[in-house]
Amino acid sequence: MNYQKTMCMPVILASVVLLGCQASNDAEDVSPQSVTQTPEIISALCLSSSDGESKINTLITQKIQAIRHAPSKLQQWVALGNTWIKKSKLTNDPGFYLHAQACIDYALKLDDQYIPAKELQVQIFLNDHQFSEARDLAETIVKIAPESRLGWALLSDAQLELGNLEQTQHSVGQLENLQAGMAFFTRASYLHWLQGDIKAANDALLAALQRRDMSNPYSAAWSFVQGANISWHRNDLVGAEALYKESLKWLPDFPLALTGLARLSIAQNNPQAAIQLIERIETTKLTTKAIWLLADASEMAGDPLAMSENQRRVMTLGRISDPLLLARFLSTKNRDHLLALDLILKEKESRGGVYIDDAYAWVLYRLGRFEEAQVAIEKALSWGTQDAKLFYHAGAIKIATGDIKTGITLVRKALSLQPFFDLTGSQEATQL
Repeated sequence: MNYQKTMCMPVILASVVLLGCQASNDAEDVSPQSVTQTPEIISALCLSSSDGESKINTLITQKIQAIRHAPSKLQQWVALGNTWIKKSKLTNDPGFYLHAQACIDYALKLDDQYIPAKELQVQIFLNDHQFSEARDLAETIVKIAPESRLGWALLSDAQLELGNLEQTQHSVGQLENLQAGMAFFTRASYLHWLQGDIKAANDALLAALQRRDMSNPYSAAWSFVQGANISWHRNDLVGAEALYKESLKWLPDFPLALTGLARLSIAQNNPQAAIQLIERIETTKLTTKAIWLLADASEMAGDPLAMSENQRRVMTLGRISDPLLLARFLSTKNRDHLLALDLILKEKESRGGVYIDDAYAWVLYRLGRFEEAQVAIEKALSWGTQDAKLFYHAGAIKIATGDIKTGITLVRKALSLQPFFDLTGSQEATQL
């Protein structure tokens, strides 16, 4: 659910569609006269070769060959698009979404009402942080095809990113009614956690993991990371470590699992282990969050030059791919306040929810706008999320507004829940 795992890089798509192609009433099989027998001309990016001998590259090659054999089969274009997205997730390379977009562009040229093509387009909207567009298209899908499990799943994702809790609950409920299996349980688990029901979150996640499938290692690896994160927030470091390592059994060197283990190492005062874990992630797969942890680990290890360089990398990559996290980084480190405010205000234009409100509150706090910060943090806390960072921010803001007793209570709650929630924040909370 969480799409902060992919980068948002709008690029002009170089895909050529032959003139004169007409949509067919048969969504599954378009008239052969409407397509060329040299499909490379139709969509070069969609049908570009995938180097290497990995399973995913072999699968892409097979699907390209299937299209060349029968280019009129619409479902094969969508299947190839979905495989490009699968490769993006496995490699943590968002550029492969451009290949998927090329596939979907051609599929929708042939039949702009083809539901699987629309479902693929919603996934691309979500990756590009076009959450309103994703919601609107997903709503169209479930209206036309109310039995679409993927349609409801994607709609719930878009609604959650927009901060619409009740609408998200409704869509997740529809997934339960449709017996959507892992798609339902993983989303239900995260929703329960956001609302502070840890037992229900763990129960749903266990049900999801019982349905894991060797043919879909990414979903299993991601679910184990989700479980590890829940354990982390409860300060169950042993449980979190076990689950992160289990995730790596499904996807070796999975960036999200390695990043989680690095955070654990920092909490255990072992910065060198954290650095080694982050360095296992390929440079092209490094997220802004991972580099932030690398900067913190360098600070703990007494290497100010490495810390400074990695903080510079956070600034560079964050501007391109993750403005929300960059706003959080700047406010956490108490620097570049006006830039942080600009970033979070732009994010608020297109999304909402607990962590948008929390980030906004903390930026306002750093600017000394305590009353406004109080309004924002109360909105974040209203979901019931059991995240130590939220309680620390709420406590510090309360103290700043003069309610010292309540503020100290909230800060103590943060430190009792997870005393190592963040290197900088935990140190400030302890001082308070």
